[in-house]
Amino acid sequence: MKRTPHWSISRQQAHAKPSVKKSALPAIIVLVLALSLFPTPSWATIASISASGNQGPIALNASASFTTYQHCNPPGSNNCTEVNSGTLYVYQGASLMNRVSGNGTASWSTTVNGGSLSQGNHTFTATAVDSEGDSSSSTTTINIDNTPTVTVSSPGQVQGAFDITGTATFKENVGGSEGTVYVYIDGQGLGNRYGYQTFDGTSVSWKLSQFWQGPGLLNAGAFSQGTHTIYVNAQANNGAWSDWSQATFTIDNTPTVTVNSPGQVQGAFDITGTATFKENVGGTEGTVYVYIDVKDLAHRQGYQTFEGTSISWKLSDWYWGPKMLNAGGFSQGTHMIYVNAQANNAAWSEWAEATFTIDNTPKVTVNSPGQVQGAFDITGTATFK
Repeated sequence: MKRTPHWSISRQQAHAKPSVKKSALPAIIVLVLALSLFPTPSWATIASISASGNQGPIALNASASFTTYQHCNPPGSNNCTEVNSGTLYVYQGASLMNRVSGNGTASWSTTVNGGSLSQGNHTFTATAVDSEGDSSSSTTTINIDNTPTVTVSSPGQVQGAFDITGTATFKENVGGSEGTVYVYIDGQGLGNRYGYQTFDGTSVSWKLSQFWQGPGLLNAGAFSQGTHTIYVNAQANNGAWSDWSQATFTIDNTPTVTVNSPGQVQGAFDITGTATFKENVGGTEGTVYVYIDVKDLAHRQGYQTFEGTSISWKLSDWYWGPKMLNAGGFSQGTHMIYVNAQANNAAWSEWAEATFTIDNTPKVTVNSPGQVQGAFDITGTATFK
């Protein structure tokens, strides 16, 4: 192989008179002869690589230039050709992405999907290898942080059907979904998860009622009394998790109940009143219970479960009741009526009270027979309640 040198001298140097001692001439002549037989190459094997951005579509550009060599056959002859071929190799970590060959230069560009890269640093390397096996490498590092963010709004005090809403922000995942939002209530375990939804898009406004994997609207009538905590988090396509976001909603399904005082009664009589419940979506709203004189099971006269939020009730209409009450079966005096109601979620109303009075005093008359003899009778009348 014959390597051709590439020299550059100035015009001044070309016309200057050499000042060389006669004793140095033999050494110079030897050097010139050596360079003519073994010329140096034009060193130019260089690789470069760059990346634009660190999320979504990331442009990756790699290039190489190769050293030009002169090959003479036989060595030292004037039968020479120039060779400047080489190959560009591009790696992601230790994995080869592509290789491109060329004469003098080579280049390769691609788009890396930051949405599918794992969290952390990713190193890309360009290596140029020329025809003589000499190489040059260049690296660039992309730091991926696809951590999403998520918010949830507090619904406040709710009744009946209600929704949970919020927002989520993801980094772009080219050609695929960006991430998933998960909603939990009163705990962060699988048993507390109410739904999840995967989204396309980087800025999302979400509603639990629209989740494919969800309950639709939530039913306040099925939640226990008090304050409940909502926990929401999000996971990006590359597995990165957001922080938890929290909100609350409050349930107060306490029913109300009234009862009318029948007054003084006799014979068959009824007890009536009203009840108000909070809505229980898709089910019964609650139950009304009636007791007389004592608030215990032995004195319970009946109960009835109702659908509806505003109820007018009659004891005589109840499936679990005595129909009409019998005043003749009660002792003399005033009797207390106690009524309460329980909502579907087990919330109890306050007690409502009323009275009725029993006066079953009979009336009786007797006729005077006058002066009697022999067989005679006594007659009279009696009036009962």
